[in-house]
Amino acid sequence: MPKKEKILLISPHLDDAVFSAGGISAELAAQGHEVHVLTCFTKSVENPTGFSLACQLDKGLPAEVDYMELRRQEDQKACQILGIIPHWGDLLEAPHRGYDSAKELFEDIKKQDKIAEKLLEMLEKWIEKIQPQLILSPKGVGNHVDHQQVCNAIAMLQGKFPETSYLQWYDQPYLMRDPGILTQKTATKNELTISVLCALSGKNTQKSVIFELKTVNMLKFQACAAYETQVNFQFGSAEKLAGYFDLSVKSGKGFLEVLSEG
Repeated sequence: MPKKEKILLISPHLDDAVFSAGGISAELAAQGHEVHVLTCFTKSVENPTGFSLACQLDKGLPAEVDYMELRRQEDQKACQILGIIPHWGDLLEAPHRGYDSAKELFEDIKKQDKIAEKLLEMLEKWIEKIQPQLILSPKGVGNHVDHQQVCNAIAMLQGKFPETSYLQWYDQPYLMRDPGILTQKTATKNELTISVLCALSGKNTQKSVIFELKTVNMLKFQACAAYETQVNFQFGSAEKLAGYFDLSVKSGKGFLEVLSEG
């Protein structure tokens, strides 16, 4: 019987890991592996104002709702569907750290944004606690500042945990909006095992691999749809979200799951 391993997905926000690697997570969990997802920026804020308040009002939520608590509940449901274990970091999202517009969220990290040290401490603690064989984390496609912070932190921690294998996912839904980001060095695999992933981590080829995991496509759709506050904002409607999955199956485009060396 193959050895059961621990895998840790490190997600900036409550949905990133599921949108980007939900099928991979579900497949590994179905094989009996212990799959954890740590979401970094999930701290609730009482009485948000300005742009941070706008970020929940534009989802159709009233000001008095604890937006992050609602999103944590959605994440719990999504992870339950996939058979993975959620953990939530107590760090503030970028709109609560001095980023005052949607434009600023996708620019360079601000000098006054001092979250990096707290993020490093938190990630180190969780990696030591879970002791994963493999870490999956964002590549930073889309350039969101919270994703940039996580990318930077993982790069700094790899030397401290050299026995761990590292892979990066191409961030969704940013990839589907700009599929030209994928390089010419792209392979496609229909098989997913820990050995396949760890071999990809160690090949040093800079090749990206698309995983076509049609057997877990419905599970991933159901998990993505569990983020009800995000579906209309990110995809237009639940029907359009379903259409992306249909496109992935028929044409190899749409809601792809792509990994590359970390």
